[in-house]
Amino acid sequence: LNELAKELDALRSLLRHGLQQYIDGRGRQQFEIITLAYSSISSLFDELRHYRNRIAILHFAGHTDSTLWRLNEETIHAQGIADILRLQQSLRFLFLNGCDNAEQVRLFASAGIPAVIATSAPVDDHVARQFSTRFYEYLLANDLNNSLADAFELAKAEVQEGSEQTQRYRTLHYKKVMPRWSWQLTETVDKSAKWCLADLLRDACFGLPKLPHDLPLPTRPFKNIHYFTEKDAPVFFGRCREIASAYSVLTNQVHETEAVHLLYGSTGVGKSSFLSAGLIPYLKVDNYQTIYFRYDEKKGIRETFYEMFYTIHQGESNPENIDLQSLWLEQEREVNKPLIIILDQLENIFTHHISDEEFEQTKRIDNTELLNLLDIIHCIFYKNNQPQGKLVLSFRKEWLADILNGFEEKEIIYGKIVLEQLNSQAIINAIEGITHNTNLQQRYKLRIDNPDSGHLSDIIAAELLMSRQGIAPTLQILLSKMWREVEHYAEPVFDLELYKKLWQKGELIERHLQQQIEEIGQIEPWGNEAKESGLILDILYAHTTGLGTAGELTQATYETRYSHIPYRQDLMNELKKRFLIIDFQKEGAAIRSPSFTRLTHDTLAALIRDRFRQSILVGQRARRLLNNYNQHDKNHLLNKNDLEMILVGESGTYKRSSKEEAWVKRSRRHQFIIKGLVLSGAFSIILFAGLAFFNWYQAEEQKQELITARDNGERLVKKMVTLLTHLEPNREGVKVAESIYQSINNSFKQNYSLLDKNITLAVNERLYGGFLSANAEDNKALRHFRRSVRLLLSEVNLNKEGHNYENRKHTYRELGLSYEALYQQYKKKFEEEDNQEREVNILHGDMQDINGRRVSIYKELLKVEKDNADWRRGMILALVDSGDAARYRNNLIKAQEFYKETDKLLIKWTTSSNQHEYLKGRALLLASWGSYYRDQGDKEKSYRYYTQALDMAEMLSEDEPANMRLKLGRIMVHYKAYKIKYEQKAYRAAYQHIKKASTLLESLESFGRLTKRHRCWLQVDQYIMDKLEKGIKRKAKTIIIEEPSCGQGKLVVSG
Repeated sequence: LNELAKELDALRSLLRHGLQQYIDGRGRQQFEIITLAYSSISSLFDELRHYRNRIAILHFAGHTDSTLWRLNEETIHAQGIADILRLQQSLRFLFLNGCDNAEQVRLFASAGIPAVIATSAPVDDHVARQFSTRFYEYLLANDLNNSLADAFELAKAEVQEGSEQTQRYRTLHYKKVMPRWSWQLTETVDKSAKWCLADLLRDACFGLPKLPHDLPLPTRPFKNIHYFTEKDAPVFFGRCREIASAYSVLTNQVHETEAVHLLYGSTGVGKSSFLSAGLIPYLKVDNYQTIYFRYDEKKGIRETFYEMFYTIHQGESNPENIDLQSLWLEQEREVNKPLIIILDQLENIFTHHISDEEFEQTKRIDNTELLNLLDIIHCIFYKNNQPQGKLVLSFRKEWLADILNGFEEKEIIYGKIVLEQLNSQAIINAIEGITHNTNLQQRYKLRIDNPDSGHLSDIIAAELLMSRQGIAPTLQILLSKMWREVEHYAEPVFDLELYKKLWQKGELIERHLQQQIEEIGQIEPWGNEAKESGLILDILYAHTTGLGTAGELTQATYETRYSHIPYRQDLMNELKKRFLIIDFQKEGAAIRSPSFTRLTHDTLAALIRDRFRQSILVGQRARRLLNNYNQHDKNHLLNKNDLEMILVGESGTYKRSSKEEAWVKRSRRHQFIIKGLVLSGAFSIILFAGLAFFNWYQAEEQKQELITARDNGERLVKKMVTLLTHLEPNREGVKVAESIYQSINNSFKQNYSLLDKNITLAVNERLYGGFLSANAEDNKALRHFRRSVRLLLSEVNLNKEGHNYENRKHTYRELGLSYEALYQQYKKKFEEEDNQEREVNILHGDMQDINGRRVSIYKELLKVEKDNADWRRGMILALVDSGDAARYRNNLIKAQEFYKETDKLLIKWTTSSNQHEYLKGRALLLASWGSYYRDQGDKEKSYRYYTQALDMAEMLSEDEPANMRLKLGRIMVHYKAYKIKYEQKAYRAAYQHIKKASTLLESLESFGRLTKRHRCWLQVDQYIMDKLEKGIKRKAKTIIIEEPSCGQGKLVVSG
């Protein structure tokens, strides 16, 4: 047959050219054209097995009849082909371009192939080539959206009329009667002829084996914040593409030689769910033996690997004596398949011998365990008889650099499996997945009611991507809440009204956490005490690690630590009920292993640790005092106030250690002696024991009243913080905030002896001032910020008279924050008002004085704790603001000095601080350098610094989407960059900057912070964009824009 080679060349060229533009997110082509070796039956079968579940279209050209295919050297029965194709679960279409093979269609239908083109009579060799070529041309047309049926009819219409016969036929048995048209398209599955190549692009699960239909289904299809387990595989959606990619690598379906693969992603991306409910179930469908373990800090890496093989080597008790390579090979021989081992939470190897507290203070890591791991990898994969299997190491991406350094130093070859945040299509799949699967639809009966404006899933995806914070867990929280609202109906429906109702309540993770704590606080009779004392926060904190990840506690440890809390078990049950804590059994652990409780998700861990550090509840304040004793001078005794705080906070933290208890007893004895001396003096003077006792009793009673008043005041401050995160900054919101502000002041001013009274009042003033500032009541805000500073300065003077270290540190921290708020208010006053020269000079002086004090405060704090991230942040902001203040006074030399000092500190802290804080500081400094060069008239250099600052801020915005100051900073830099490009008449670039600023402003609406000033800015932005757009369309050389103003909402591009 002369045309066979021409057909092969034509189809290869046609398909490669037509499909080469379709590439995935990693730059790889999404289609592969393969020519199967079919000289013999064995070679054909080997090829089909190698590409199992990866073939979408199979095209055969050659001699056939009703039961046979002719290969180069042998003839094979169609039944044998059907049996091997039965394993190709991804095969969508078979084209039999030979003679008289229509009777084979029933065999391929029973093998599960949805659509087949076959022939009912002998076909001419030349016509066969022409038809197949035209068919695939039409299948590739229309952006791959032509269906099989469309391509068939179009090719048939073209070829049937215009083809010449060569009288050479693709038949094994010559027939005299030849019909004019022999090809037929048969649907073996309903509507399968409507399939097109574009469907293949949309099918993220292509290439994966089918999960068994009889798997038990979970009670609910959504998991709240709990991660998905292997039992949840049927309802795990949104990660098909990543699962298919990892599956093909680990099962040697692509040409990858690496035995070790690093799987990493950011916190909250869903690594554990991806492994447990995604990758592992599909590997097990194909009978790959997969062992999944989490790194166990208590056992170490060698013992952890021993545990992995515990089921096959139970006799050996010493891990040092185990030949891991032999065990691996033995297991592969048993199951006759490669063994795949997955080790999760590898980042914990860096803190194996370091306590959480030590790591948090020093950021020191220990590479010993990493080196042990690399030695184990060498022993398994770098000796003779290397196993066929794979080792997958899973960890958070923050540790990638440290792990890569070790691998490259030891020259270990590795592959990468990167897990990114869910994109729009993945979110849509996660929402709609159970509605597209017949089994799941029958079980859950969920229907999604789309609004007229579009698809509900698209709306949810857009808003989630805007928030950018922990997308996977946030989505599951939202869907779980929606499901619980409708699951009792005969036909549950998700619609826009339900979504908006729950989303507006704030279904982000932080608000979810707060909501669960508030609900526990309402449980009688112990809930309020557990919440207000800080006990809930203390227990959650105990379930985290120094790396900011989820940790675990044994049941025995929990009982010991909280044995002084009578309702401890009831509280733990409530935490489990709300999916904050889960029961946890280590993978592969023996029956003798202790039971654990674990924090539900890594994303929660970071939030809880931040809350714990910032908490002013009595439990956390008492714990800080106790930690201060453990870290500093153990010989000093507690003063009266601190002792009182520890005793009151006892119900809000874990049980004191024996050393701490002895210290408290010594301090109580010391205070009792002092009290006794006072009382004995009173006895000697007054000589009336009864009166002395009465006075003492009254003092004790008054003390209890003061403690109660203080606790009430702290609760009001906490309420103030909560309200400010939800209130709109309008007149009604200000009234509510003012009532809380007055309540706090009244509670504290009536009691002049309260502990930390000035600090709490100062925080109250600062919070209320910030709310007023957001509502554009700037003069009032300024007064409250000044009061906050005055109160804290008075507390500083008290501290000089002998208050403890912890109280002094707390005071300085709050003073730094209050000075920062005061400076920002002065800066706003300077920028937005038409000040006279005298007023400007006064403002300059005040601003410079404030920043000088801020720098001094943070220098003092950093002497005590040089690696404290909060102090470093404060110092960077103070120095940059000092430079800006000097620049406002046209003292450019002084400004340059401050900026250079900031740069030195950022370089110095690059290694000791986390990357996130470094980027924030660097973005801030770059923006200030941009303004510095703008003031000097160097617009090119200024614009370059502005764009670099925006690039840095863009990197930050992925991890910190709801940081209002970051968003406002980006907006202001876009305004400044716009101004430069407008003045340079680069109107398209100017338009892009003003458009981006407008988009960022609109995003403030999503977390309730679009003030009237911002709304005015949006109007100004729209006016400018309209002018620029019209001018650009007219190709105007000069576009004149008179920027409008609206009171204090005037667009600001200076300063």
